[in-house]
Amino acid sequence: MKVLLWLTLAAQLSGQVIHVTNLDSVTPLNGEWLQQTGDDPRYADPRFDDSSWLRVTMPKAIVPGAYGYTWHRIHLEIPATDIPLSIAIAPHFAAYEIFANGIKIGSFGGELRSASGQHFARLASFPLPKGQSRLLIAIRSNEFKLIFGRQFGGNLLSGTSWLGSQENIQLKLAAFQLTQRESANWLRVLCAGLGFGGLFFVMLSLSQKGDREFLWCGLLLLAAMMNRLYQIPDAISIQSRGVVSVLNFITQSSFSVFWILLLSSLFKRRPSLLVWGTAAAAILGQLLVPLEIVSEWLRTHSAQTQLLNANLMAFSLPLNYFLLGHWRRRRTKSEWFTHATLITYLATNSFQNLWALFDKSMNLNGQPTSELSASYILLRFPILLMFFAMGLVLNKRKTDTEREQARLQQELSAAAQVQTLLLPGLATAGVEATYFPASEVGGDFYQVLERPDGSRVVLVGDVSGKGLKAAMLVSVAIGALRREKSSSPAEILAGLNEALLGQGGFVTCCCIRYTQDGDLTVASAGHPAPYCEGREVEVLAGLPLGVVSGTEWPEMRMQLPMGAQVTLVSDGVVEAENGERELFGFERTREISTRSAIEIASAARAWGQTDDITVVTIRRTS
Repeated sequence: MKVLLWLTLAAQLSGQVIHVTNLDSVTPLNGEWLQQTGDDPRYADPRFDDSSWLRVTMPKAIVPGAYGYTWHRIHLEIPATDIPLSIAIAPHFAAYEIFANGIKIGSFGGELRSASGQHFARLASFPLPKGQSRLLIAIRSNEFKLIFGRQFGGNLLSGTSWLGSQENIQLKLAAFQLTQRESANWLRVLCAGLGFGGLFFVMLSLSQKGDREFLWCGLLLLAAMMNRLYQIPDAISIQSRGVVSVLNFITQSSFSVFWILLLSSLFKRRPSLLVWGTAAAAILGQLLVPLEIVSEWLRTHSAQTQLLNANLMAFSLPLNYFLLGHWRRRRTKSEWFTHATLITYLATNSFQNLWALFDKSMNLNGQPTSELSASYILLRFPILLMFFAMGLVLNKRKTDTEREQARLQQELSAAAQVQTLLLPGLATAGVEATYFPASEVGGDFYQVLERPDGSRVVLVGDVSGKGLKAAMLVSVAIGALRREKSSSPAEILAGLNEALLGQGGFVTCCCIRYTQDGDLTVASAGHPAPYCEGREVEVLAGLPLGVVSGTEWPEMRMQLPMGAQVTLVSDGVVEAENGERELFGFERTREISTRSAIEIASAARAWGQTDDITVVTIRRTS
């Protein structure tokens, strides 16, 4: 009787009493709630005078108080019933304790004194004591967690608390969870788009070697996806605020770094210390959030910390853009559209964070409390526009790259045709040659030169390096050989050496002069020795050509029997390598040296070609 009297008196001194009349359905606990900052165990006592407390009208969002503990109270009048009753508390708080008539009936979100606990604010239900016609519900929360819960609570902050039978409350919880999942569908779609887009650009960078902007764009999109993925309710099983804070720091910091690398790649400018300094400031702001877990000062200034964090990130992005932007050269229309779009997004993002200080539709973290708010729409549209513009830039860059590659391919094809014309079309009896370049143009060459005395000079050479540079040196060597009048292999190598000096490379070469009666003269400039009838010819290999002026090369003479064959190969035959990293080697080359040029070259190519392959055979037929 005394308790009932005190409850009646407390209700008269306090805010209005919410009358629950129908227990066949759930009753919204809308109306006047009371709020008080600070922490006092008496605040849970129904006899405590709360008439001076701040009055807040639900279902509007609760007005934040001072940082630290905050209490909320509501007075209820319930008809007598034997039905088990429950109360469902709206997701205003990320962590709290709830009392009914001074008795603790449950808690949500972990210990209030620690920074751990739920990172999502949720609708939660608690059983009510039986046989109570008047109830004083008191909720003790930590403002530190309240603020962080709001960051992920979104439009759920202004939801309604409910009272009803346990069965009906469970149905309300299920409906709430379904609504919560549906409200995050746009975020799921966004994450899926960012993920597929990021993987697409990363894979594109692997196929387009040298195009780093595709790699940075892909990693930027993946960082943006990861930053949003753990904000989706039930997307991944992460409930700890500490873990979420660390993830947020990693993803946001990665986003800043990849943003700078992407801009530097697009604008062809190396980031300066000033650019990296602005990024470091933004990353430092991201570090403040995890530090709240261990720092009491940051914990009590959580809202200011997160607002500073958001603005550091928002303002560092456009600053990076302007510091790296190249404004001196003229742009095409598509480039101007891209720049305008990027600036629109960045300016809007910065403006949105400033708006958070004044707009009542947004909470202290700059997050819109309603999906229909102007802040929400203003922020989301430029994000999509920015990614669309970046897609245009990268698509144009890809088109330009493909066009440039096609042009280079045409030039390589033309160079390969020219190089083919430089190599002789053999119509000489007893001489066979095969040439397989490792790419479009190669660094190997061979020549067969007829001399006035009826002798022939055969050369096989290998230029250091590959590609166009090696092909240009081949052209220099062939031009010098075709001007050479001497028949002596040593003199020919000496003249070729002088022509190649200062050309930026060196050449190995084996030169053979042979006559119809089988007389052979051989000189080698660092080239693999020729083979005769399955044996390696013992010839002294001198220095490669194009290294030292005035070098001399010794000659070796031998008699080639009737029907015998001399085989000259480039090192592409010996150095052919199979999948097990095993070389074709000198022994296998020696064993097949009596075969035709095409057979030898094809065997080395089938083994595993790693360099240009050239084989020339000379057979005495008379």
